[in-house]
Amino acid sequence: MHGADVAIEIRSWLYANSALSSFLDVHNISAGLRFSQVIEHHVEHSVMLVVYTDSYSSREWCRREVIAVKRNDVPMVVADCLDEGDDRAFPYLGNVPVVRMNPVIRDRIPSVIARLLDEVLRQMLWKHG
Repeated sequence: MHGADVAIEIRSWLYANSALSSFLDVHNISAGLRFSQVIEHHVEHSVMLVVYTDSYSSREWCRREVIAVKRNDVPMVVADCLDEGDDRAFPYLGNVPVVRMNPVIRDRIPSVIARLLDEVLRQMLWKHG
């Protein structure tokens, strides 16, 4: 239930505390554009932070984004914001770093961003090291 609110707060934190940019589909996809093409383009040039909530796995576009990320070998971190749990966890969220974050208090945003940056660096070193 808190996914969009958490994502917006993370985006605000990024803009207030760094020079990093973000892509959030509800804000960055204009009406009339093909959703799938815009998502695919941004995935190829990004890193992925999954805000994993109780309803995340039931959302088709969330699942599609994760599959595109995996297909393009893009760094990804999961911010575990579960309240009650997930009836059917999406298997493609496996084998990535997970950071627990309370979806209401949201005091771990800096830790989540730091872990995402660590993952980007790790992948760069692995590819170019």
